[in-house]
Amino acid sequence: MISDLGGVKTLYEAFLASVKKYPNKKYLGYRESSTSKYKWIDYKTAYKRALAIGCGLLKLGLISHKDHVGLFSVNRCEWILVEQACNAYSFCLVPFYDSLDFNAYSYIINQTELTTIICSPEKVPDLIKYSKFLPTLQTIIYFDSIPPSLLPEATAKNIKLCSFDEVENSGNHSRIEVSPPSPDEICSICYTSGTLGNPKGVLISHENLVSDVAGCFLHGIQCNPNDIHMSYLPLAHVFERLVSTAMTCTGSAIGFFRGNITELFDDILELKPTVFISVPQLWHKFYDKTMESIAAAGKIKATLFANGFEAKKSLLKMGMYNHVIWDNLIFNNIKQKLGGEVRIILTGSAPIPQYLMDFIRICFSVPVVEGYGQTETPAAATLTLLTETSSGHVGVPLPCLEMKLIDVPEMGYFVIDFPDARGEVCFRGPCVSKGYFDYHQPTDDVWDADGWYHTGDIGALDKNKNLRIIDRKKNIFKLLDGPFISPEKIENVYLSSKYIQQCYVYGDALKPSCVAIVVLSPSFSRILTGASPSSSSLSTPTSTNTHSPTTSPSLSPRFISIDTEPSLRTQELKGEDPGPPPEQGDTLPPKETAPPAQPTPDQFSLPPAQTNEATQPVAIPAVAIPAPHGPPGLPPFPSSLPKSRSTVYTKPTPPVPSPGPTLSAPLPLTKNPETTPKELSYETPIKFKQNHFLQFSNHQYSKFYKYYNHELKNIILEDMKNIGLSEGLSPWELVSDIWITPEVMTVQNGLLTPTLKIRRSFAKIFYDREIAELYKIQSINN
Repeated sequence: MISDLGGVKTLYEAFLASVKKYPNKKYLGYRESSTSKYKWIDYKTAYKRALAIGCGLLKLGLISHKDHVGLFSVNRCEWILVEQACNAYSFCLVPFYDSLDFNAYSYIINQTELTTIICSPEKVPDLIKYSKFLPTLQTIIYFDSIPPSLLPEATAKNIKLCSFDEVENSGNHSRIEVSPPSPDEICSICYTSGTLGNPKGVLISHENLVSDVAGCFLHGIQCNPNDIHMSYLPLAHVFERLVSTAMTCTGSAIGFFRGNITELFDDILELKPTVFISVPQLWHKFYDKTMESIAAAGKIKATLFANGFEAKKSLLKMGMYNHVIWDNLIFNNIKQKLGGEVRIILTGSAPIPQYLMDFIRICFSVPVVEGYGQTETPAAATLTLLTETSSGHVGVPLPCLEMKLIDVPEMGYFVIDFPDARGEVCFRGPCVSKGYFDYHQPTDDVWDADGWYHTGDIGALDKNKNLRIIDRKKNIFKLLDGPFISPEKIENVYLSSKYIQQCYVYGDALKPSCVAIVVLSPSFSRILTGASPSSSSLSTPTSTNTHSPTTSPSLSPRFISIDTEPSLRTQELKGEDPGPPPEQGDTLPPKETAPPAQPTPDQFSLPPAQTNEATQPVAIPAVAIPAPHGPPGLPPFPSSLPKSRSTVYTKPTPPVPSPGPTLSAPLPLTKNPETTPKELSYETPIKFKQNHFLQFSNHQYSKFYKYYNHELKNIILEDMKNIGLSEGLSPWELVSDIWITPEVMTVQNGLLTPTLKIRRSFAKIFYDREIAELYKIQSINN
């Protein structure tokens, strides 16, 4: 698997080969302000600086082939320089997501026994303040500058503070010969997101990453020295790490955003990337804003877009991406949102619906490759072909590994199933990790004796041998007198509803059905408050949290924080010892509430478009956001979520919307005393008026919508039922009731992992009251 990389076997060899071949080619780019151009570091300079950084780390006492180096920062040029320094001198890199709170990063620091951390300046105060809980930490190397007042505090706690420039300069003055790693040496410990508890440190070797890159190239996903990549997804995630490694191997350029996601598209317009990667959560936001802009532009614009979309969709089925007339009239304007030079788009990390895949291909007129993999593979295990224009699958295995399906009889999946073989997806090959760091629990169910890695995902192979992920073996629960249920599978189905932005499905072994917590889509939430939909076009910037119904301080969200009782309760539920309480005056830090620097779905904004006068949108008074299956004049976009085990793999048909009240005006409120528990009744009827819910707390607001707007709940439930049935969900998998909440699940409130997956153990605690009320109403009605 190294033949396509010129015989290189390690990341250091790959970087060195590019330095020799492209010494003066631009490599790492950064931008200082919104008015400045990108400045570049060439390959030769980057190599010299990496060696200097490595020598500086050795002078601090680190030992090659033994010590770990922590890296706690948003994406920036220095991130890659540190990585290359670690590769040259055989240090093991331990990256942290920039959004991690103390509870998460302290666990990683203590488990890996880190002595040295390189970090952003804003991380330094907490690392010093709570160093008592980090007994192995000795040295903090910070980027840029820090307040001088931190130096005495660090000295008093026996923490050595060094600036990044000091370390690099010290290495420049005394160069030490490089100590290259072997292919099987661990280059990085990448921690999983910790969906069900503490994260696991996946051991990634040089061979793993080099093999995966070679596999992608042999698959047909090639990079070239003229390519430019915009780095904004967290480098702590193997997806971004794999792409940056591929760029380095081919002498391509990597430009970094300025660390603020709200300014991302301004950076994109300046950089003009040719390769763009993203995740479905962000594509959903882009789609929503595009549809809002089209609806706000009026019926004529919406009709033109619908006609153009259908025309290009017909060409897409024939493998053609461009249409001379419609591209010049409509889609080139949208293409400019990514700088206008993108030649290939990659998406991964989560399933993407068929309508969204078609939307991206049509609007940007380029191939879109979808990948599937896990940290253990790492990143890419399967990819769709570059020429693929169909949707609903994640492609075929890369040449660098083997794949097989095995029976899962307890869930009714067998490899002899017809027409598609189904079972748990397993991988084996040089790119697959060999295990977890310092993990004391049995892993026989993860890596078997023959070297197969068991993903826990249920897949199906169609007639073309494309893999579809249809279910999840882990995270399952059993209902009363029912089969095993996979909540993630159900959530992915319901997310295709235009009403729903986020969904958390829960089931109890003593209950006959499952229930769901639903976060409404932003457009629908605005209608419910009586506010007009935004009449702004795509160029209108949004707030930091575009999904929040309000920014009123009275709506303070609940946090699962490590310094409150819920955290102790969480540790007890997971069977952990919460330990003694902190001493007086030396308490653990509160949960961070500031928005993370890295992108999350609730921080997605779009820049002004580069348009000409012929295609400039016309400002028209706002129109109402339409019912759930698309703006006026546009065709409904069907979901292509995986079919259930009882359905045949065919092209999905759009769910038929049920008749009901239109959503162009706020729905009337009615009070039904028969279904409203006494403790939730109000002395006087609540009349719906614009922004009336601002008077309530978040929990009261949920009750307000749940019990006083039965039309709303019934419409959403009916839509969820139609979608569920059209996607083949069994009667047990259809949720029986929902709780509507304005609280978006985010990394900050503890409900999402840094990779934007639901932290199910925390969500269960967070929504315990709502879930209890839903089941209580069920028992009353029954």
